Amino acid sequence: MRENTACCRCGAIETTDHLLFQCRFARDLWSLGPWETPFDSSSCDSLSANLLASLHWRNLPPIGISINIFPWICWIIWVERNRLLFEKRISTPEEALIKAIKAAREWEAAQLAPQKALKLNLRSTPEKELPPNTITCNTDAAWIASSIKAGFGWIFFDSSDMEIHRGSSNQLHVSSACMAEALAVREALLHASSLGFTKIWLRSVSQVLIREINQKRGPTELFGVLSDIISLSSSFQFCCFSFLPRDLNGLADSIAKPQLCA
Repeated sequence: MRENTACCRCGAIETTDHLLFQCRFARDLWSLGPWETPFDSSSCDSLSANLLASLHWRNLPPIGISINIFPWICWIIWVERNRLLFEKRISTPEEALIKAIKAAREWEAAQLAPQKALKLNLRSTPEKELPPNTITCNTDAAWIASSIKAGFGWIFFDSSDMEIHRGSSNQLHVSSACMAEALAVREALLHASSLGFTKIWLRSVSQVLIREINQKRGPTELFGVLSDIISLSSSFQFCCFSFLPRDLNGLADSIAKPQLCA
């Protein structure tokens, strides 16, 4: 361990919050952020709270990316800190922002090729052949371990892939991410039933959960919720469950995450 805990840029005590938000280098870098609403990091004292808030920030053109750039700026602050400390290389906030945007672009571009391939098979993934007028439902859950709170989101599409309805909810005391995904599926089935749907193809981003539902078994933790799901599914004329890659489930994900703040 280092005896000297001072910031290598300004000499203040180097805490996580100081390094990422309060050091002059970090403040200047965040002030350059390409968002609709400027971000003042000087009073920030929680990485997790700021990360959660950043999910709602919109990137302004001409940045050319749609993903959340907040984690990439944090990463580049850390990288540039190590370059200064160990290699004596100095960079400006402007140079650091360019590096963060470039890294985010490279990551986003790397996701496009597999996403396009998956979209080609999007309608061919159900375990059974879909009968006419089957409703498709995509579900997702967001879960925070520290607060054991979960947010759920689901969205319904008709047979021509047009959105016809959506829903969301949240719950406290959720024990795991898998439990959160299972609760999201149960909530979606309850909503589908209340809307009078009779044929439904439900998709979740949890491969483990879909396998357990289709095999009608699961760990003790999920036993009650899985029993509810299986019971609810039997009330439909047609119901099947499939895995949906997270990259193709952006709408349901965008519905679930805000529920963590509700």
